Amino acid sequence: MPNETQRSMLAAFQRPAQDAVLAPYVDRYLSTAATVWEERGVQRATTFLVYLFPRYAASAQTLGRVDDWLSSTKANPAARRLVSEGRDDMRRVLAAQARDAARSAS
Repeated sequence: MPNETQRSMLAAFQRPAQDAVLAPYVDRYLSTAATVWEERGVQRATTFLVYLFPRYAASAQTLGRVDDWLSSTKANPAARRLVSEGRDDMRRVLAAQARDAARSAS
């Protein structure tokens, strides 16, 4: 499959408001993230790790699962970095949601 076709397919996989559909994929993403670098090479692994990071499953529980993975994985350092960047994005999303909720409650 051409790289651009793969990227397009992965970019279309996640959509907002599909929490129940996407929840089972968090663990699958993390287990695959541990070995994708060695199995798929730099380009395909990068595309996988960036586009399939569970950004629309943002929750304290998902953040905890990602933190647990980061603290225990033996994954390639580049793969760890990409997952860590997705984790930081998720942390910012949750902080923004908490701030918005606090403003709404005032």
